Amino acid sequence: MIKKILFVCEGTTELYLLYKILKKNDKVKVNEEIEENGNIKMSNLKLEKYIFSNENIEIFAYNLEGVSNLKKFIENISKIRIFSELRKILFIFDGWLQQLKIL
Repeated sequence: MIKKILFVCEGTTELYLLYKILKKNDKVKVNEEIEENGNIKMSNLKLEKYIFSNENIEIFAYNLEGVSNLKKFIENISKIRIFSELRKILFIFDGWLQQLKIL
């Protein structure tokens, strides 16, 4: 069974950093559908489209486009069928999480 992991990134900076780190990892291959000229193309990212994979794992990423959208994302994640099999959800934020009072 393939393990599915979702990274939820606060914004494009965190998503780009994740992409660059994973791209250097020889154990996973980049999904060429998300790239353009050797870099990630944000408009090609879809939540249901994995960004990296191998025979055992699929890694997905989501751009929150700001921490203020976290609550809405959490409320809606259960409605996305493909993620019923998620093994892990990891959150990447670069700023102080005091803003999470919105939850």
